[in-house]
Amino acid sequence: MCVRNHRREGETESRQKLKVDVANGEIGVAVRWFKRKCIRVEFSTQGELQFTFWTDELNRENEAGDLLALAYAITIHKAQGSQFGTTIVVVPNPCPLLSPELLYTALTRQRDRVVLFVEGDPDDLRRLGSPTRSETARRLTRLFRSPDPFQTPEGEVVDGSHVHRTLNDEMVRSKSEVIVANTLMTLGIEYSYEQDLFMPDGSRRSPDFTIKRLGKPTVYWEHLGMLDKHGYKADWEAKRRWYASHGILPWTEGGGATGVLAWSEEGISAGGIDSREIEARVREVLQL
Repeated sequence: MCVRNHRREGETESRQKLKVDVANGEIGVAVRWFKRKCIRVEFSTQGELQFTFWTDELNRENEAGDLLALAYAITIHKAQGSQFGTTIVVVPNPCPLLSPELLYTALTRQRDRVVLFVEGDPDDLRRLGSPTRSETARRLTRLFRSPDPFQTPEGEVVDGSHVHRTLNDEMVRSKSEVIVANTLMTLGIEYSYEQDLFMPDGSRRSPDFTIKRLGKPTVYWEHLGMLDKHGYKADWEAKRRWYASHGILPWTEGGGATGVLAWSEEGISAGGIDSREIEARVREVLQL
């Protein structure tokens, strides 16, 4: 990987020489070695050009001065702007630097497939990806208006203008979840957001909203924001099967012995989300 922006002369197969800009982060392959004098490198973004890098550019006493670095594995920061057919993401635990933004960058470097190696409990990723860990939300810097700092239940101070915040001062993952949460609160319904649901077989899920009712089965509410995407829809169908296998059935079927599954969707009516339809769905499910 090139680790410094600079202008460099490349050579085509026909020996034509061209000077081009080589950018920090460009990844290539060493295709020829000339004893201990130099190597020839082809970068994935530079067509068929080959670039010569001399020994004194690669083996300096201070590694920070080298122009190339091995790229068998690279940091997420270094991978920004690049894409690969398959990416393998290694997440150590603990990982103090991890944030939702960093996770998003890591998981979107792939074109075909991403493989996750997570140290410890994979469910920790959900907590590490929580809005309370957002790098953007923790920035209290503004050019044109004052920030809106507030303290989360976890003790983090974040800028309220950077997060999706409910009337209960919860930080949720989308504006649509804000609408669902605020609807429940306005109707006087107590709920928990992303509360872990453990099953006897050891499996676990975190429903978007959990509504416990005295003398009645618990309602597990999921908000579906991207059903137009095949992968998201397949995940939802798998989640529905998981709920059903544990006795949690849709409200349209009268619920199950263990609980009631309910959901709201983006675009229930034409485009966007309609808070009135969300309220009507809540009243229907909870028989208000």
